[in-house]
Amino acid sequence: MRNKSAAILSLLFSFSFLSAFAETIVLKSGKTIEGKILEKTEKSVKVDISGIPITYYLDEIQTIDSEKINSYSTSSGASQGPLIKSKNNYIYDKGARPGPLYEAYRICNEEGLKYINSGDYSSAIKQFEKAIEMIPTESVAYINLGISYKKTGKPQEAIKSLEKALSLDPEDYQICYNLGNVYFELLKNYQEAEQWYLKAIQKNPSASAPYGNLGVVYIYLGKYAQAKENLEKSKQLSEQHGDREGVYFAEQNLKTIPAERN
Repeated sequence: MRNKSAAILSLLFSFSFLSAFAETIVLKSGKTIEGKILEKTEKSVKVDISGIPITYYLDEIQTIDSEKINSYSTSSGASQGPLIKSKNNYIYDKGARPGPLYEAYRICNEEGLKYINSGDYSSAIKQFEKAIEMIPTESVAYINLGISYKKTGKPQEAIKSLEKALSLDPEDYQICYNLGNVYFELLKNYQEAEQWYLKAIQKNPSASAPYGNLGVVYIYLGKYAQAKENLEKSKQLSEQHGDREGVYFAEQNLKTIPAERN
């Protein structure tokens, strides 16, 4: 009996210990979930529930620990997230010799990416600027610098950095895509955003994100047939790539197209 009581107390202690480090997630359906958040993105959270990682999209969540979630809303026309350059995108991966300077460049860029992921954009900007000082002819840090400026609501600085990146790597569709996001989200210049997304598609017709954001732009411009065409293309490519978030994004935005035009 004593052993049984001890086991129960141990179980209760373990539960209390885990609960102290768990978050309370309230879904819009009314369901409440207790679990430790393992990973957060701009569109979803991955939660450890009884040892099983489960992903919930922010569009499904009402609050996390009583804090209201401002997820992307298809009715407000938010775009899909930026395309950030990682360590696999350096010029030396295309044939040039790395060398010690490129290693230092890589470290600065990787540190900057960590700051972006944690939301410390001012520190991210400093790291990318250090990388640029080392190798001003490499586009990667300029791209991530532009994304950081966009995150801080500085469209002109973002555009300047991204256009510099494009001058160094004219065939990189991701730069055009990120420029489209600046004009779309910060400047609300839908015609200019349209042109950048079209350029991104021209450079890489198999990428799904530019089609998705272009579709949302066309919703804003009232071009519903073109919106449907591009969102369906985005969904198709996302399915091929196994991108669940891209599929969800396209599906939700397709629902916002007026029925009589659909």
